[in-house]
Amino acid sequence: MLEPDTEPRTESGSRAGVVTVVTINYKGAEHTITCLNALAELDWPAERLEIICVDNDSRDGSVEQIRTACPEVTLIESTTNSGFTGGCWQGVARSSGEYIAFLNNDARPDPGWLTAAVGALEQDSTVGCVASKMLSWDGTLIDFVDGGMAWNGHGFQPAFESTDDGAWDEPRDMLFACGGAMIVRADLYRETGGFDDRYFMFFEDVDFGWRLNLMGHRVRYVPTSVVYHRHHGSIGKVPSWYHQYLCERNALMTMYKNLSDETLARSFAAAIGLTVRRGFWLGNDNTSALDLRHDPPRDGSTLEVSKTGLSGAFAVDSVFDQFASLHSSRVEVQLRRKKADHELITLFRRPVPWTSLSGSYRQSYEAVVAAFDLHDLYAEPVQVPDAPVQTLDQYRALAAERAERNGTLAQDLRDARREKAKAERALTKAQARIERLEGRSAPASTKKPSKPAKGKQPASASAAARSPRWQRQARRLARRVLRRARQVTAPKPRAGINR
Repeated sequence: MLEPDTEPRTESGSRAGVVTVVTINYKGAEHTITCLNALAELDWPAERLEIICVDNDSRDGSVEQIRTACPEVTLIESTTNSGFTGGCWQGVARSSGEYIAFLNNDARPDPGWLTAAVGALEQDSTVGCVASKMLSWDGTLIDFVDGGMAWNGHGFQPAFESTDDGAWDEPRDMLFACGGAMIVRADLYRETGGFDDRYFMFFEDVDFGWRLNLMGHRVRYVPTSVVYHRHHGSIGKVPSWYHQYLCERNALMTMYKNLSDETLARSFAAAIGLTVRRGFWLGNDNTSALDLRHDPPRDGSTLEVSKTGLSGAFAVDSVFDQFASLHSSRVEVQLRRKKADHELITLFRRPVPWTSLSGSYRQSYEAVVAAFDLHDLYAEPVQVPDAPVQTLDQYRALAAERAERNGTLAQDLRDARREKAKAERALTKAQARIERLEGRSAPASTKKPSKPAKGKQPASASAAARSPRWQRQARRLARRVLRRARQVTAPKPRAGINR
C-alpha cells in the first residue's frame, strides 16, 4: 500500500482510484459480518479499497461481534440511531476514496461488483452514479434492475421478484439507483447534498437520483455490477405502520423539493389528499365517525384510530412542520436545475400507474387523477426522429405548397357556394313574383265561362297570346335566373389534390 503522503489525490483531496464502501448495521451483526467477509472476495485491489461500517446504536453486542470478526474494517459507533441516511453521512464523513459505494448489510457483492461499476464511471464523465443489478440471495429472482417513480413521489421497482431471464442485461439510464447497492463519485455526492438526512430511511435514494438528473448528471444501470440481497433482511422488524409513515412523508418531501413550479402547483394538493385518504383506507378506520349524519354524538374527547390510519395524516403534518427547511432545499434545487420536468418523464417509467388498492380508495384515486388531469400533466413528450436538414427543408417546402394549393381550392369553393346561394335567392324571388302576378290576373267573377263561338280558339290555347306584357317579361326573367343557377351549381372538373 502506498504511503499516505505519496498517494495520488484528486483536486478535492480524495485518494484517486480508491473506493470507500459504507454499510450500516442496526441489530444485524450476523448479516453484516457475512457482507463484510464477502467484500474480501472482490477482484478489486485491496490497496484501493476502504471499508467503513457504521453501527446505529444497536446496543445488542453487534459492535463487539463485528470488531472481533472483521478487525480490518473501520467501525464507527454512533451514539444514536440516525437511520440509513444519518449512518451513511457518518460513513461519508470518515471516507477518503474518490468513489463511495453504499451497500446494504444484508447483501453479498459479486466479485466483479466494483470493477464493472467503477469502469462505467471512468469511461464516461457524464455518469455520476452507477446502479447495480440486485438479485435474490440465490440469484434466481430480480430485486432491483430499474427505478421508477409515480407522480406522487413514490418510488417503485419494475420487474421486482420476476425471474432473471436476461431481459435486463443491457445498460440504461435511470432516474435513481437503489441505495442498497450504488456507487457514486464522492465529490459529486457531497456537492449535491447526498442523501437527505431528514428522510431517516426509504426513498432517500429516489430523491438523490432525481436531484442528480435535474442537475445534469446521469444515473447509469450497469448489469455486470451484481449484488445478491436478502430482501428486507435488515429492516424486517420495522412495524408496517412506521414503514407506511416514512414512505408517505418522504414521497411528499421528494415531490416538493424537485418538481417545477407548474407541475407542483397542479399535483401537490392531489398527492396530499390521497396520502391522508390512503392511510385511513389501509387502516380500515371509520372516517365518518365525526359526521353526525352517520353517527350519533358520543361522550368523550378521544376516538380510536389505528396507527396505519394516522400514518398519512402524520406524514402530512411532518412535512408542514419542516416546511421552512424544505423550502430552502427546494430553492437550492430549482436554482441548480438544468433539465425540465418533461425531459425526465421517460425515466419515471410509469408516472401515473393504476393503484394496486381497491374499493372506495380506488374510486377516489381515479377521480382525483381525472379531476387534476394527471395523465396529461405527466404525459411523455412526442419524440421526433432525427432527419437530415435537406430532407426536412424539402418536406417543409412541399407542405407550404400543398397548404397554398388547398387554400386556393378552398377559396374557390367558398365563392361558388356564395354564387349558388345568391342565384337560389334570386330564383326564389322570381318565382314568388310570378305567383303573385298570376294570382292578380286571375278573373274575379265566379260566373261560368261562356262557350267559345264557332271558329274561335279556346281560351287556354290563346292565353299566352293574350297575356299582358309584364307577365311575359317575368317568365323570361325566371328562365334567365334558372339558367344561371344551373351554370353555377353544375359540377366542374377539378385538378388532383395531394392528400
